[in-house]
Amino acid sequence: MQLRMGTLVLVAGAVAVAAGPARAQVDVGPARTISEVGAVGPMHTAVDVGSGAGRFTALWSDNRDGCPVSTTNINDCAGAVRHVYGAGLDATGALDRPQIGVDVDPDDTTSPALAFGDTHYLAVFWRAGSLWAVALDTIGGPDGTQPTFELAASAGNEIVVKPAVAWATASWLVVWPTGAGLRAARVSPDTGLVDVTPLELTTGTEDGVYERPRIACDGGTCMVVFVDGNGDLRGVRVAESDGAVLDTPPLAIAPQAMYGPTSAPAVASDGSGYLVTFSTGSAGAGAVQAVLVEPDGTVPQLNRATIHAGSDAAEPAVAATGSGFLVVWSQRDPGDVGNSWGGIGIRGMRVERGAGGLDLLDPGGFPIVNRLDVYEAAPRVAGGGGRFYAVWLERADSMTQADTPFGVGGALIELAGGTPGEVDAGPGGGAPDAGAGDGGGKDASGCAVGSSRGPGAVALALLGLLALAARRRRRQR
Repeated sequence: MQLRMGTLVLVAGAVAVAAGPARAQVDVGPARTISEVGAVGPMHTAVDVGSGAGRFTALWSDNRDGCPVSTTNINDCAGAVRHVYGAGLDATGALDRPQIGVDVDPDDTTSPALAFGDTHYLAVFWRAGSLWAVALDTIGGPDGTQPTFELAASAGNEIVVKPAVAWATASWLVVWPTGAGLRAARVSPDTGLVDVTPLELTTGTEDGVYERPRIACDGGTCMVVFVDGNGDLRGVRVAESDGAVLDTPPLAIAPQAMYGPTSAPAVASDGSGYLVTFSTGSAGAGAVQAVLVEPDGTVPQLNRATIHAGSDAAEPAVAATGSGFLVVWSQRDPGDVGNSWGGIGIRGMRVERGAGGLDLLDPGGFPIVNRLDVYEAAPRVAGGGGRFYAVWLERADSMTQADTPFGVGGALIELAGGTPGEVDAGPGGGAPDAGAGDGGGKDASGCAVGSSRGPGAVALALLGLLALAARRRRRQR
């Protein structure tokens, strides 16, 4: 039931001042361990997540075959090769298909990425000096329509590493960095590899790329973002129809002269532009930035914003929501400055295009997961239709050595109908479910989210507003 008095809107369970069109409420589900880790292994790396057919699929690599959870001596893990595994999650974020062997070839395999097409996923990864791909079904396993096939092999200074993939309208675009620039290939769901000779997106040693690029497609045009050898964040648009490169030289999205060195780029398209997120700064003083690139490749100054600065903010990822974007990143909890590993958690923010530039709907970000005894980092996010899933790498705070292992965690994020700016961190304020450790969501000041929205607080607010309305009516008589 709603009671309207002037501009005040009373809603059962929440109270807020109406401020234009109602925006979605953010509901964050409990953190979940997707793939566990023991005292010394297995080491999980390069996690990614995709969404399709109302479900989610997580993908990562680990060395469990030579370094299982039960291992207690790190020396027993020496030489253990990595393989690619996945997990399927239903629309509620429940893990209903755990531990799928996506590629268990005897050779070392890592750097997986995936994207959903019309009917299934394409997963890409690095294996023993070459890039490979395989089709996955909607619940995360190889579906047999396209058995594992080679995309590209290293040759000379064309050392292939760290692929990225996105779906356009009728094919996937796969992009990877080499010592000689960016290369790409289109993959058809019907005929397989389209570009047997890879497309050259950039050339010249000045464009040598060492980080993984990222891709987002808007219809038949895809935006590829990357950090070049000079530390500049740049972009190139690629036409799906013929593989033509639309930007030569590449677009200057975040030049070092403006931001300093950049890293960890990510990109998503909402159909009217591309939001590019990235990290700047150094350890302890890092920042997460956002730039909205127009479809024609231009970047008006109003389209630039700082998502969060300080608190070791880093490693952003982004997904389109329909009305804007959802950005997630890792950062240290404001009340945990002295802890070397624990206290690094994952936060999120909704970003929309406004009349005066980018609107940051959740200043400071809302908590997705933050456990003082767990270090969470390198998030990725995917979704649509109001439901998103974030994944990350995690390890216990007691594991302070550089070679101690990471596991994989995740949480569901829902944009449900609700009051403007309202955030519900879920049961326990973003606390993990059984088996995922202790924790609780906090706002930017370290206070528990949702603590002011219990039934008692709501009732008091309703009584106060009703009393105010009664006084106004008496004055009008």
